[in-house]
Amino acid sequence: MKTIITATALLLASSAALAQPNMTDMLMKLDADGNGSVSLEEFLKPYEMQFKHLDQNGDGGISQAEAEQFVKQMQQHMQQMRQQAPKQ
Repeated sequence: MKTIITATALLLASSAALAQPNMTDMLMKLDADGNGSVSLEEFLKPYEMQFKHLDQNGDGGISQAEAEQFVKQMQQHMQQMRQQAPKQ
C-alpha cells in the first residue's frame, strides 16, 4: 500500500509540471509519432521510464526501500541545486 501511495505521489508531483503556462507545448512534446495527438501510451511513457528508474532491482514493483532511496536522491539533488544557484 505504501508503494502505491508513494508511486501516486510521485506521479502527481510529475504531473504538476504540466500545469505550467506552456502546458500545451509540453504536452504535445509527448506526441512521439507526430500525428497531432497524444495517445495514452505516449502520455504514460515518461512515467514508465521513471518507474523503471525507481524499480532499482527490476522486480516490477517499487518497494519502500526503493522509494526512500529515490526521495533521498531527490533531496540531495535539490540541495545541490540550491547551493549552486546564484545568490540574490
